[in-house]
Amino acid sequence: MSDIARRSSRVRTKENLCSRIRPDDDEEDSDEGDLNEECGTARCAACFRIDEPTHKWRRLVTLPCCGTKGREEKSSTRFCAACILKLAVTRADSANTGEYRSYDDEPDEYPVRKFYSKSVQSDNRRFCECPRCRDVLLVKIKGLKTVLLDDSEDDDSDCGCDCSDCEREREEKRASRLDSKTAKSISIHIPSFKAKCWYIGRKKGLAKLMWKISLLHHNLLSFEALGGDESRGEILKLAGYGIINKVPGKRNTNVYRIDKDNQTNLIKFFKLPKKPSEKDEKSEMMLVSNVLFCFVNLYISCINSYYLSLISANRITNMHRICSVEASTR
Repeated sequence: MSDIARRSSRVRTKENLCSRIRPDDDEEDSDEGDLNEECGTARCAACFRIDEPTHKWRRLVTLPCCGTKGREEKSSTRFCAACILKLAVTRADSANTGEYRSYDDEPDEYPVRKFYSKSVQSDNRRFCECPRCRDVLLVKIKGLKTVLLDDSEDDDSDCGCDCSDCEREREEKRASRLDSKTAKSISIHIPSFKAKCWYIGRKKGLAKLMWKISLLHHNLLSFEALGGDESRGEILKLAGYGIINKVPGKRNTNVYRIDKDNQTNLIKFFKLPKKPSEKDEKSEMMLVSNVLFCFVNLYISCINSYYLSLISANRITNMHRICSVEASTR
């Protein structure tokens, strides 16, 4: 297992992101009396702080995905700038983010490998999911500054020994001190379609589903052609991220669509190189056979429903004939 993880680490681009970025002048325990204020006061849904419009970290922000056109002020679930920063920089494990683990082979294969070939995030540019509508947000962190902790804090644990173990421990402490940063402010944006795809493609099953979407008609993405019940979770995730949308109409409950320009940009992600490897060609053929299998099942279900409708129609006409004959004999 360790050999697989080491081999994969050489192929994939790692995201070495700092997970300890905090506001530069925000004291977490400075407003203990806020909970005693009136219930109608606007406050953050995460930390329960009262809205302070003049404070750059305690102000309630407007989420561009679901808070425009006056919807933010009417919402009962709002968030302050400090909590959005914490949400953007918190690094959860792959089980919680939905990404592949280090020992999974799938990120080294087509079409998932494309999204692990480079990192689109940095310390001042983070992607996260909206805590209210689950859409993808781009948080730009401004004024980053490295914070060095006081060496006197570690005097009690420093033995002054020059052995290799103690030296390694001191280096780890030094590295952890350099990994702490402060930020002056943040701004929240809706990322471009291309940037959103780079972020989403790292999650399990979504790269293959986007590959299917790039092949189908942009206005006719049926639920069955996208994978049916086996891919229901991935389909709903892409719909939540805004990659696909349901076709309006009462009868179109299982039909999705994607903007034509967005589909054109999506196709560019899945172009094979001029001289693809045998492994990539095999992966593509497996995906194509899977799509054809879905279409065959869809075709069979359509034929079955058509013949069932004919049978029911014939039964109705026969009943009408019997009733008319009986009425004429009377």
